[in-house]
Amino acid sequence: RAITAKGGLPLLRSIRTVKSDSEMVFATPGGEARVKATAYVKYPGQFRVDAHGPDGLRIQTFDNGTAWVGDGKEVEDAPAMVVRAMEAGVQRDTIALLLALADKRVGSRGVADVAVDGEPMPALEVALTPAGRLVLVFDPETGLLMQQRYGGEGGEPTTEERFTDYRPVQGLQVAHRATLRRENNPPF
Repeated sequence: RAITAKGGLPLLRSIRTVKSDSEMVFATPGGEARVKATAYVKYPGQFRVDAHGPDGLRIQTFDNGTAWVGDGKEVEDAPAMVVRAMEAGVQRDTIALLLALADKRVGSRGVADVAVDGEPMPALEVALTPAGRLVLVFDPETGLLMQQRYGGEGGEPTTEERFTDYRPVQGLQVAHRATLRRENNPPF
């Protein structure tokens, strides 16, 4: 149902690249910080993010397990911890994840409904290697992904990503607003 709601299996399989522009607002001890970012994704395992924030340009690039970071002038190999985080992000990408579930390349199981704003929502637990356990929470009316919950193991903070304001883009339902809440951190 989630695949149909997103746009259907043929459409998801046809997507090779995605470009998105976003503005992120982060809560900081000194107030809000704004970062404008452009992300380029090439399926199945490549991406680049150019982020312009208070500290200038920051570039992150991931290519099937190898990653670099830079500022537009200098580039260096990303530390192992950053590479793992990038790889986990690639695994949690909604399009790639729905395709992996459809093709049974990742294990999953239904779990008890998850309360979102006091309402029970259907949920699915996915086992990702190396990203770990991921709980997907779906809107019971539309079938669209509402949340991803992960972390809470091995010192990683519990994290919740919420997706709202879905709109069609060339037949694909795309969330135009995302909120990330990380344990012991303010939301952004």
